[in-house]
Amino acid sequence: MNKIADLMKPFRDRINAVDDQIVDLLVERYKIIREVGVFKESNNIPTVVEDRVKEVINRVGDRAGEDFEDIVCEVYALMIAIAHDVEDEVRGHGDKFRDDEE
Repeated sequence: MNKIADLMKPFRDRINAVDDQIVDLLVERYKIIREVGVFKESNNIPTVVEDRVKEVINRVGDRAGEDFEDIVCEVYALMIAIAHDVEDEVRGHGDKFRDDEE
């Protein structure tokens, strides 16, 4: 390893550990999103419910606090857009995200 890599290793190790947790939570979140898509399809609920989108963005922004609100809201806006794509796929508008076990 070079000197920079050695110096950065403690930070990178911490980031990797957090990334592992994030990945696990994202997988869990998107599994639930698949369930939501199936439920919405069965109950004639639209994929996008704007009030819910605003509620989630506001909630996570408040939780993040002033220093990180903008970053967290931007990340969640992207996650929600992807969640809508996943729901659409599960609802039969494609098969990219369909779980073969369902």
